[in-house]
Amino acid sequence: MGGNGGSSYWGGGGNGPTRNTAGTTAGSNATVNGAGGSGAVNTNNTTAVAGGNGFNGAIVVVEYIK
Repeated sequence: MGGNGGSSYWGGGGNGPTRNTAGTTAGSNATVNGAGGSGAVNTNNTTAVAGGNGFNGAIVVVEYIK
């Protein structure tokens, strides 16, 4: 089972894939700003497989004027 991607203020990261048979499954991409992609899973196999991509970051500027 691949690990889940890191969450951000706007939501969770990519869900980690699972696999019950031999083979590989790539990681899931993040879909909300600032979140991370999940890890990949490799079961009884030596083939490399990529984890998911993180999503774009965001800058929020909050200004208080009196």
